[in-house]
Amino acid sequence: MQIAFLLLWMTAAIAYVGRQPEVRMIYAAVGLGVTGIYFFVADTGFWFYRERNIARRKLQHRRRAMGCCIKCGYSLTGNSSGVCPECGTSTAKDSGNSN
Repeated sequence: MQIAFLLLWMTAAIAYVGRQPEVRMIYAAVGLGVTGIYFFVADTGFWFYRERNIARRKLQHRRRAMGCCIKCGYSLTGNSSGVCPECGTSTAKDSGNSN
């Protein structure tokens, strides 16, 4: 992300050199606006991605605590096969760590 920031400011600086003061102000405003929009979109996208993952983990934890499949929510009461009959997801209690 820092590289994109640097490129934007380098482009603005190159366009800025040798221009009239009024034109320099326009280039500076456009450069700041584009940079601000870029960071707003990048930060917003990261925030939505993070919040979606947190919500998904909470849902999986809640389903596991209720004895349901973490993927589809099917009740696994009495299931001894280790596989959800509804969606085929493994219902193993551990995550594969044998230590």
